[in-house]
Amino acid sequence: MSQDLSELDLNKSVYENVSLTSIQDTYHIRMILRHLLFDAGMLEKKAFTLSGGERVRLAIGKMLLSDADILLLEEITNYLDIASIEALERALCAYPGTIIFISHDINFIKHVATSFVKIENKKLVETDIYHYN
Repeated sequence: MSQDLSELDLNKSVYENVSLTSIQDTYHIRMILRHLLFDAGMLEKKAFTLSGGERVRLAIGKMLLSDADILLLEEITNYLDIASIEALERALCAYPGTIIFISHDINFIKHVATSFVKIENKKLVETDIYHYN
């Protein structure tokens, strides 16, 4: 996902933006968009009418519904409000592939991560999130 959200076509609707590049069927597209707080009434809204946070959520939806087997995410919760972060957590937990992410948001990590590693002496060390310091 680019920082400038250039993968979005601002003249296309929310649903069109996602469905044009998705390998998923309509049911799964709508389910992920619902997880990302896009209700049925928002699916036909043009992307240029969306707020900045809504555009970020739409770009995340495109990414989650693509044919990627692995997602690498860095500080994906930046610029998102609490409701959007919670929606993102639900969507990421429903993602069938592998996700590797970096975050300073300990609550986000606890809700999404299934294993936890830290860098120690230039090596990845698996650790328990509850003993993180």
